[in-house]
Formats: sequence, structure tokens, C-alpha cells
Amino acid sequence: MKTFFIILSILTFTSCNNSTFIDKRTDKQIDFISYVKVLRDTINVSSENKTHRNTLMENSVPAVKSYIRDTLNLFIKSWQVKVIEKTEDYPYKGSILLKTGLAFDPYDTSSGTINQSIILKTIIPASDKAIIEIVKSLKINEYLKIDGQFVQKKGFIDIDSYSRYKFSKNVLDNPEFEVKITSIEKF
Repeated sequence: MKTFFIILSILTFTSCNNSTFIDKRTDKQIDFISYVKVLRDTINVSSENKTHRNTLMENSVPAVKSYIRDTLNLFIKSWQVKVIEKTEDYPYKGSILLKTGLAFDPYDTSSGTINQSIILKTIIPASDKAIIEIVKSLKINEYLKIDGQFVQKKGFIDIDSYSRYKFSKNVLDNPEFEVKITSIEKF
């Protein structure tokens, strides 16, 4: 009987640490995440040589923008994302600011994974009632499937740093892109 409780305790403990992530990412999504991750890691490895690091940064950010424009054609199709933030009535009544994440390593269940993600930020207008209703019911850390596109303003794709790390000077550590979601579905 004692053995039974020990085994039950171990199973309970290990099941609490398992991720709820079930990989339903598309090949294009995985390729995009891998592309950004390789550039990010290359920049971070070169941290001791500041001149080389700056050159890598100057080349990597436009490379990511070109990848989004030329390889993805700005489109997001059936991408699996995780809800990171949701702010209702932002920036005006009835709209919702939604931030979703594409984790560099989705199997990493540590609490810091939000800082190891590509962030997709969208403001859903109140007039988009179908998507607003779905978004209102979302919970933080819930997985979704989205369609949409990266926002390009006057031919320019903006990359902001979502990183909460003050020491990070690499925008690709935790890049944030503005997107327009055209459809959303809960898994």
C-alpha cells in the first residue's frame, strides 16, 4: 500500500509539470520561428565583439522583415499561438488589444517562456464582432489557431522589443510584430 501511494505521488507530481502544448504548428510557422531564433542566437553569441554584434544586428533586423515580406508574403495561415495578454477597451471602448506568442521552444514550461517568444500584437476593433466575442472568452496561456497578416505601413514592417530584460539590446530576443487577425479558432 505504501508503494502504491509513492507511485501515485510521483505520477501526480510529474503530470503537473507536463506541458499542455500539443504541436499543431504549420511548417511555415516553424520555419519562421527557426529563422528568427538562428539570427537571435548568432547575435547573442557575438556579445563580446561589439562591432561584429552591431553589424549582425544591422543585417538581421532587415533580414527578418524581408523574410516576412518575401517568404511569408505577410500572411499567417493556421498558426498556433498562445495568449500572452488581453486588454479590453484598448485603445477605445469595445476594442481589444491581444498579444499572442510563438515560443522559440514551445516545450519549455518554465515561467520565463513569455520572454522567449515572438509576440504578435493586434488591436481588434469593436466592429469585428465575431472575433471580439471569441477573444473575450480567451484565457491567458490558452492556445489558438489564427489566420491574418503582418501589418506593413508604407512598405515598412515594424519590429519592437517586447523583452522585459533591461540589459537586452537585441530586439530579436523577444520581437513584437503588429498583425491583423482575420480569423481565430480555439483548439
